[in-house]
Parts: sequence; structure tokens; C-alpha cells
Amino acid sequence: MTPVLSAVYDELLARATVPPFQIRAERLRRAFFGRTGEVTGDTPTFAVRLAAAWEDVLVGRDADGGCLAATLGETLEDEAERDIAHLLGRGQRGLFELHAEGEHRFLEDHLGGGSFLLLRGDPLGLTAGARDDDRAFIIGRVVGAYDGCTLLPGPVWLPTAATPLVPELLAEARCRELEHDAILDALLRMDHALATLSRVKAAFAFRVQSLPRRENTPEPC
Repeated sequence: MTPVLSAVYDELLARATVPPFQIRAERLRRAFFGRTGEVTGDTPTFAVRLAAAWEDVLVGRDADGGCLAATLGETLEDEAERDIAHLLGRGQRGLFELHAEGEHRFLEDHLGGGSFLLLRGDPLGLTAGARDDDRAFIIGRVVGAYDGCTLLPGPVWLPTAATPLVPELLAEARCRELEHDAILDALLRMDHALATLSRVKAAFAFRVQSLPRRENTPEPC
């Protein structure tokens, strides 16, 4: 993220860990791990998953459609920082694929649609650019800035071994009429299984049988 966005994000994160917001934040964090797979300090992907969890805590949607970032933003004294807090809460969560055109990097969302030009000076954008040849998918959130877009600091790169398996999963998920968040959480569970279960291959972890099924959805699709 840009320094300004990063500073506001870090301030919101700090405020989420102390009263009166820490109980709500911890509840949301436990809910994220409950949906996507529990982790401990010994889990290989612990740091990545922890960052993703805190991102979901801050800008994920509650049952009432609100987000903690907007609530915390109202406690900031600076009006510009309050606006940024609300901006962070409007980020688009998606399944992104990285593309390059010359020096430009942009993300294509395979769920919500749209292409998002990454800021040239964005550190995560530069990191993503280094992995362009991997053609791996990213689960994360994109936020628009004045001259481009940026990934929030909780992206999860799916393993490259899963890349050829994702199109079939998306086709099946659409057939089952799954909501975008349900699809993304399912993919995170599959990634968690691959990272934590011994001798599990990508083709087994990323399979259609691991997708949830909505009630009254025809079977098979």
C-alpha cells in the first residue's frame, strides 16, 4: 500500500486490538479462522494467514453489512484519515490473476469482474510483479487510490499447482450459485489443507467435492 494508506491501516489495526473494540475484533478473527482453517504458530502459512485474518477483521462485512474499519474510522481526529478508513472498507474482495503490460501491473478479478491497475510504487504490487511468471491466483482485496489501485496487506497466493484446477472449481461454484465470499473461503480451506496435511496433493485438496453446496441446488450440476 501507499505510505498514507498503510499508516491509516496500521492505526486502525492498533485500535482494533484494545478496548472497546478488541472483543469484536477477536470474534471476527475467530470466525475467519473457523471458515478458512485454524492455524497456530507452527503452521507453515501462519504469518500469511494471520495477516489475512486481520484484513478480514478490519474490512470484512458483518452480518449487518458494516465493517470495523468504518467504525474505527469515526474515532480518528483527522477528516482525511476518516475518509481513508471508509475507503479501505469499500475494497473489493476477489480472486485475482496478475497480468503485465510493459511496466504496468494489473489484477483481473475472476469473480467480481474488473481489472485494477496497481500503483507503480506500491510494495505489494512490486512483489506481485516479481511473481508474474507464476500465474498464480491471489485471494485478497483491492482498494482504489487516486492514481491506481493497491492490494490490502492480507493477500493469500494460491500455489501454482492449483492454477490449472481453479477454472473447474469456479465453473462448479457458479453452477451451485455460491456467493463470492463462500467461494473464496472454500479456496482458502483447500489451500490450508494442502499446506497442513501430509502427503496431500493439489489435485486432491483443490477438488469440486470440497466446495459447499447451497440448499435446493441441483445435484449434480
